[in-house]
Amino acid sequence: MNKQLISLLVIIVTLATAIYFLTIRANQVSGEKVKLFPELAVQAQKIQEIQVSNTNGMLFSARQSDDGWVTVLAESKREYPMQQKALAELVDALSKAILFEAKTAKAENFARLGLQDIDVVDSQATLVELRVGAKNYQVLIGSQASLGQGTYVRLLGQKQTWLLDRIISLPSDQNAWLKQPILDVLAEQVSYVRREGDLGFEILRDFEQQDDFQLSGLEDSAQLKYDSILSAYVDNLVNLKFEQIAETEDNGFNPQSVTAVFEIGLQDGRILSMWLWENEGAIFARFEGDSGKYWYDVNYQLSSFSAGQIDKEYKDFIENKNSQIQQPQEYPIDEGESPQ
Repeated sequence: MNKQLISLLVIIVTLATAIYFLTIRANQVSGEKVKLFPELAVQAQKIQEIQVSNTNGMLFSARQSDDGWVTVLAESKREYPMQQKALAELVDALSKAILFEAKTAKAENFARLGLQDIDVVDSQATLVELRVGAKNYQVLIGSQASLGQGTYVRLLGQKQTWLLDRIISLPSDQNAWLKQPILDVLAEQVSYVRREGDLGFEILRDFEQQDDFQLSGLEDSAQLKYDSILSAYVDNLVNLKFEQIAETEDNGFNPQSVTAVFEIGLQDGRILSMWLWENEGAIFARFEGDSGKYWYDVNYQLSSFSAGQIDKEYKDFIENKNSQIQQPQEYPIDEGESPQ
């Protein structure tokens, strides 16, 4: 490419940029609101891909499928559903965001607003990219304003920074916007839950008692801790959430490490299996039983609270009579001698 052509291209780009900012400033002076992406609102429903990255790499790359937004797990290369609401809110916020106030255009001040390029070490910025056909919308999302009334942004490749009129919410890590809870099963679909082994139990749906659950083998002399304890347990199980999807080499899964095995029977005849195990102080879960599901054979790391909600034994459902609060014993009060 000859020097004259290069010079011409530089002039064109410079003029286009100048016209863009002059138009924005003119609109601001006239009181007209200027959007971050003026044409994005009419194309929001056509977005095909969303990528979110930071200085540590890709947080996620999501694409539209027939069933909604999905991403690809790094290790297994399998598609995994994402939280549809979170992505919809991100697109909606970016399509409606207004350039509220112009800020610095000096690169040495970008760090103060969290807007350094993500290839800079210790950059606090997040790069959001939206693709619609051949059109890409790219913006760096920085810090929130000190009063929490807006977010600082910079269009990729440009020097001018802006304060938006709203907060742009972003995922904290690679797992933050993956679909929760784990299973796509409702409590109403469960016909029984069984824990295997000596510490095991079996919870059965009692269709004659308005679909309540009952604990198999409960003796007449025993009673449940409270009436809804079984239904609460089933609800906790089908709504189990995870902290992160674990890499295979990090979770130490093998048959010898399993601490509990559960079987979940569904009304449509499907039977799901769940394993719990521990490794280096962390607790993991894994489901099998339907190879066509996104959660099949995926290793999930659980919080200790979530694990404690489902890792129950038979005795955990039964009222322990020895643990009942004893009423304080009454003793006569020595009032002493009457005053003289």
